[in-house]
Amino acid sequence: MDSNKTKNIIFSLAFLFSIAIPFPLFIILNGGFDVENIKLNIKESPELSIFKAIDNDFKAKYGLRKLYLKAHTDFKYYFLNESAIPKKVVVGKAGWFYVGNRYSNTIIETLKSSTFTLDEKHIALRRLNARNIWLDSIGVSYYTCVAPSKLSIYPDYYYSKQLEGNSKFEDLKLFLAKNNWNLIDLKRKILQKRDSIRLYHKTDSHWNDEGAYLGYLTLMEELSFKYPSIVPVSLSNFTRLEIDSVDMDLSNMLGLDNIENLVVYRQQNPDITELKRRYSVTPGFDFEDWKYEIRYKNKNGLPFKVMLFRDSFSTAWLKYLTETFEEVILIWDREVVREMVEKENPDILIQEVIERDIEVFLE
Repeated sequence: MDSNKTKNIIFSLAFLFSIAIPFPLFIILNGGFDVENIKLNIKESPELSIFKAIDNDFKAKYGLRKLYLKAHTDFKYYFLNESAIPKKVVVGKAGWFYVGNRYSNTIIETLKSSTFTLDEKHIALRRLNARNIWLDSIGVSYYTCVAPSKLSIYPDYYYSKQLEGNSKFEDLKLFLAKNNWNLIDLKRKILQKRDSIRLYHKTDSHWNDEGAYLGYLTLMEELSFKYPSIVPVSLSNFTRLEIDSVDMDLSNMLGLDNIENLVVYRQQNPDITELKRRYSVTPGFDFEDWKYEIRYKNKNGLPFKVMLFRDSFSTAWLKYLTETFEEVILIWDREVVREMVEKENPDILIQEVIERDIEVFLE
């Protein structure tokens, strides 16, 4: 720890000295700040503060900025084994990265340091029951499930102590179970296999195709209690590949060029076709528009129409669900949108939530 502190001080002083040198060059070579352009930007965007406008002008002209940020990130990771942005990304052991507390206090909540109040748990129960009554009235079966955060499955690469008590998700799950609501925990089969096969990406926040498949099996098992004809698809239906990828969300956040070897199950079913989208993207959607609504038809699938309100974890499910059911509709939304459900009239509606966003059930 002391060694890292000394290295940090030395690097910080060197870093500050180095970034002070190019500033006079910025003034000499670029003529300083473009006052007229700053005024124009503020006029065109009234919400833009004078300080932000100046900052934007500086960033646009200061060509070495990316180089310095890259140097800072690389030094932190390769020399100190630390994250340059620990609130977003936490560097664990053996090359494992985790989502930081900026995202729903995920570390605090997963490491059993935070729970819901009793009032909050009752709010969740009332809202789930009310939604179930409405869906039951229109003949739709409603299931809620939670995809485990990576820290819940592999805490040993981050936290070495034995954890006691319940996480925020486990706290809510137990309360709902006592009140006859089944909040499906998708980590059951994953925990059984986690020591024999890696089920999450090391430098990405998501489960891999094999982890997603075990979560899918758990969900299908729950559905089969009411619908015995539902049988999960086998991995033998897919082609298993190993590929190298640099497109991993956590390493990208850190600006690192880490290459990770991935196991991918590729789908090759000519009977599955993509259907035309029906809905406009919700304002404020932070991802590519095509990800908001995805729908497929499988002429040889089981005769069910399944609608899924989901987040990014369900992306890896798409291949398994489309192999299983006749029609599958995925909507990337925290809310169960009533108008969509009534228009689609699915047989089964699934609400999938990642563990760190468990508060969704209170909304």
